[in-house]
Amino acid sequence: MNKAIIMVTLLGTMSYLPNSIAQCNDAPEVARYSPVLEQTITDYKFGLMWSACAISPTTGECMSDNEVRSRMTGLKAVQFASEAVIGGHTDWRLPNLKEAMTLFGGCQGFSYVAPLQMGKYQRRIWTATTDLGQSSPALKTIAMTNAQIVPWRISSSAASVFLVRDISQGVQ
Repeated sequence: MNKAIIMVTLLGTMSYLPNSIAQCNDAPEVARYSPVLEQTITDYKFGLMWSACAISPTTGECMSDNEVRSRMTGLKAVQFASEAVIGGHTDWRLPNLKEAMTLFGGCQGFSYVAPLQMGKYQRRIWTATTDLGQSSPALKTIAMTNAQIVPWRISSSAASVFLVRDISQGVQ
């Protein structure tokens, strides 16, 4: 009986495997992102426009490689996003968790695939997704090295800020 269950499970897994591999290879990433234009990059696949770099809380510009970490708290990041003007656009916000996960390729394990400029010391980014399991208000952050999701109190600092906005539905 156990051998029959194992065999059926193996056959089911083997029939699924080629489909999952095909899904990873079905869309070339060559034309997914636009070139940097006015400090923005457009992700045509998901209809999002991103700030082209992690934003420095002190200058409002791209963080340099010398900046060890962002000193922007989660609360300040939300406020900063609502006031940002980048590339002439004023409707910027922090990405939600699902949007932030689009920066990673999942076929060969989660690895950062987006062309957004990340300083060499920048390790995680803020998202707008709240974490209700904490004793104090928290937002979820994502590690740039492996897409690990970790809640951080909104009063904490050190996560970097990438901003996002929706683009028109007409973009393919």
